[in-house]
Formats: sequence, C-alpha cells, structure tokens
Amino acid sequence: PAHSRIDVSLAYAPFSRVAAVEAEDKMPFEKGRAHFAPPNYHLLVEGDGALALSQDEPVWHSRPSIDVLFESAARAYGARAVGVLLTGANPDGAAGLSLMPLAFKLANAGVRLFEFVAHGRDLLRELLVAVEAQRAAD
Repeated sequence: PAHSRIDVSLAYAPFSRVAAVEAEDKMPFEKGRAHFAPPNYHLLVEGDGALALSQDEPVWHSRPSIDVLFESAARAYGARAVGVLLTGANPDGAAGLSLMPLAFKLANAGVRLFEFVAHGRDLLRELLVAVEAQRAAD
C-alpha cells in the first residue's frame, strides 16, 4: 500500500547469500546484489546501468510495478535482458516480460515465492541452463 514503509530487502536478506539493498534514485546497478524498489516507487533500469525511481501512476494497481521494471530493462539491455516472473497474482509483469527475448514465467508451474526460496537453487540452475542454451543458439 501507498502508506507502507516496509523495506523488502530486509525481509529477503535471511533467505539468500546475495546482498539485498533498497534501490535509490540514480544508484548504479551492482552485479551480485538484489535491488528492491522502495515502497510506493517504480524501479527502472537506465541505459547507462543506473537505477531510477519514479512515482508515475500505478500499473495494475501496483507501485512498484513489475511491468515498469521489465519494460525499462528490455529497453536498456535489448537482447541481453532476461526476465523471470515468479508469481501470477495479477497481470502485472506479463507485458514487460513479453518484451524480453529470454523470459521465464514460473507461476505456470505452480511456483510460489516461498517455494522459490526453498528450491531456488534448483530453479535458478534450470534457468541458467536455458539461458546458456538460448545464447548458444543465437
């Protein structure tokens, strides 16, 4: 909700060895870190690798919106963009995901976030195999 002030990166941190940070406007994207949008802000990726925050209108009643992030990543990285959508709670994410050449929607397999946390290593391994196979085919 718009009045929420929960730092999602803190909730994520105990479940991963990847450092989690709440993104700041114009912060450089850092390899090996999970960047989370602050509450009530869209997170975007810019062409120079920086992250940007926006308070544009909600998309699918959501701010942050997955579509906004995926669409900006597809514009910034083109054929190198990879998108993974973990949940299918609403349509948010589908439009942005469709713009990425390497896109994976795990919700179709019934994967929920808590299952991803529990089995994430296996799912990511499968994802990396698929990405490498796609890159080898290109």
